[in-house]
Amino acid sequence: MAATNNHVWVAAETGILKGLNLTKRTTTNFADFKTLDKQLEILAMSWGVNGKDEILLGLKNGTVKQFDVNQGGFSVTKDYGELGGQYVGLATIGESIITCLSNGHLTVWQDDEAKQELELGPNLKKMKHNKQDKNIIAAGGKENDLKVYDLEKPGKPLFQAKNVREIKEVRNNFLDLRVPVWVNDMQFIQGSSKIVTCTAHHQVIFVFCFLLCNRSVIVGNVQGRMCKIDLRNGKVSRAYRGFAGSIRHIECHPTQPLVGSCGLDRFFRLHFIESGKLENKDSSVTEDKEEVRKAIAGLDAAEDGAEEEDDEDSGNELWEGLEDVGEEAERIKRKKGNSSSLRKSKRTK
Repeated sequence: MAATNNHVWVAAETGILKGLNLTKRTTTNFADFKTLDKQLEILAMSWGVNGKDEILLGLKNGTVKQFDVNQGGFSVTKDYGELGGQYVGLATIGESIITCLSNGHLTVWQDDEAKQELELGPNLKKMKHNKQDKNIIAAGGKENDLKVYDLEKPGKPLFQAKNVREIKEVRNNFLDLRVPVWVNDMQFIQGSSKIVTCTAHHQVIFVFCFLLCNRSVIVGNVQGRMCKIDLRNGKVSRAYRGFAGSIRHIECHPTQPLVGSCGLDRFFRLHFIESGKLENKDSSVTEDKEEVRKAIAGLDAAEDGAEEEDDEDSGNELWEGLEDVGEEAERIKRKKGNSSSLRKSKRTK
């Protein structure tokens, strides 16, 4: 069954890959339900060697599965042996696949053989590939600050973040104690030589600056809060509402003013970046305890339906969805009034 009509791909901790059609508001599950297991949890996702015709999935058991979008099924499963860590990043360079593990071991695979290996340090939380310069990757983690490498010259990092005490934006806390390094995510800003990183301590650090463009970044946290931050002054310029759990992944559309997010509340949400309006909210899972881990978007087919609704129409839908409690409220009001009159008469006596 072809899966090309799906706009967003979502991965869950049970190993199910879900395709969301935002126009028809439908969800399609792709998995072998007879073999579902926690060891099949999807930890990393990436488009494959053939672009958006393939999706690479890094599983908890160490294998990498390849999903064929045109055929609507899994075509190849690659087992890279005992890896000693969990996937924190997947990417492709030409015909090669890049895998990165939490123990800091990065490998470039070609024809199932290790073409290149690189050690990025322990306790790694995230590896990101620069889509503009295919040989550039960035990585960071817990007490493992941001590093940027050129895979053609892997001997020494192109950039390495300074000690947290020396960064002006990350001062010591109110006790003048060092703030621990805990890089959770990073992103190469399109059309520039900038990198934005965010930490587990609610810090957004702007580094590697050469050009002035793309002046905002969208971040989310485990408390279910997502907002847009203006990098020029560090202030929140837009808050996005409607969340009921920890946010695990945020993905911006490459050309449209849309941002998608998913998390522990098992919903995928699509917001307009500028207005903050919720365009789409889809339940991404069918099991109560299933956690949505990752999402990658190909929203081109959904652009026609992505138009902001009128405020008045949205308000009417809200009021129409509420129950009529007028008579009940009036009855309670009369009951309270009678009780108050009775108490006053007793005090008078």
